[in-house]
Amino acid sequence: GGSIAWIDGGDFLRVGPRSAGAAPGPICYGLGGDEPTVTDANVAMQILNPTELLGGRMPIDRDSAVGAIEALGGRLGLSMLETAAGIIRVVTANMARAIRLVSVQRGHDPRAYCLMPFGGGGPVHAGRLARELGMRRILVPRNPGILCALGLLLTDLRRDFSVTRRMPLEASNIDALKDAFAGLRAAAEDWFEAEGVPAERRRLVASADMRYAGQNYELNAPMPDLTDKSALLDALVENFDRAYRRLYDYTAPDETIEIVTCRIEALGVTEKPQFTPSEDFGTDPSAAALTSRKIYMMETGGFVETRIYDRDRLRTGYRIDGPAVIEQMDSTTFILPGQSATVDPYLNLVIEEGTG
Repeated sequence: GGSIAWIDGGDFLRVGPRSAGAAPGPICYGLGGDEPTVTDANVAMQILNPTELLGGRMPIDRDSAVGAIEALGGRLGLSMLETAAGIIRVVTANMARAIRLVSVQRGHDPRAYCLMPFGGGGPVHAGRLARELGMRRILVPRNPGILCALGLLLTDLRRDFSVTRRMPLEASNIDALKDAFAGLRAAAEDWFEAEGVPAERRRLVASADMRYAGQNYELNAPMPDLTDKSALLDALVENFDRAYRRLYDYTAPDETIEIVTCRIEALGVTEKPQFTPSEDFGTDPSAAALTSRKIYMMETGGFVETRIYDRDRLRTGYRIDGPAVIEQMDSTTFILPGQSATVDPYLNLVIEEGTG
């Protein structure tokens, strides 16, 4: 949300990579920011609450955000709302491009996945981002703004150990390969001892970076826990072939496979809480309705009266058809026209396309 909107030398609107961060932050925060940001655009369009955020703890100065965006748009010959919409379009395209880099270019079709936004601003943009990528389902966690902090508290303790051992994957090198992994396991056990990880909570995951000889890039494949040399060799070849085929849709069985790096992932498994599903309250969300406000819909080029809901009052089974905004202390979720959100038994929001 802090990404700064600016105009380049060719008079094109850009967003980022510079950011206003949390200090001074967006102009609308009133903390000294003087360059329009994505958050300012969302406030100007009234997608974000135009008077307060953080459950009323942070007052919002919409007028200052509008003035800055208006000045930026004047340089482009655009109205304030056209400029704000342009900022959202550009940042959506930026995010879509970043996701394609880690999905399409690695052999994964994002349309086959569910989008999971997090952070204070993620759920604001998830609906448009999912449409841009052709993704039909979005899962918004119960507290997206603190999801990373929650993950830090619940995640397993982890350290990676690796050693470079470049060698052809053939029977004559299996002993050297096993010795390399034995050394990594010993180092991992020393680390467990130093960190005080109980024996029953220790996990080791072995893998190897491999490639066809002559290639510049490696693929990581699991290292089987086998003692028989022949079985170990066959399983490693099979694991590499599977990883290579998944990415490139073919293999080259006549080429020599080369091991480059041996890896051990050491995990100190933490105790995880058990989440209890809640009872179904039916589909009517009226108990969670707050008010309504006019939100600028760039798809139609005008303001649309939009229902606002309180996330803390949502119960399992509630269904909310877009357009709608769901507000909570740590985030805001924007549901587009043509999308529909349902509250699952764990109070996550499941937003689906084409069901509104």
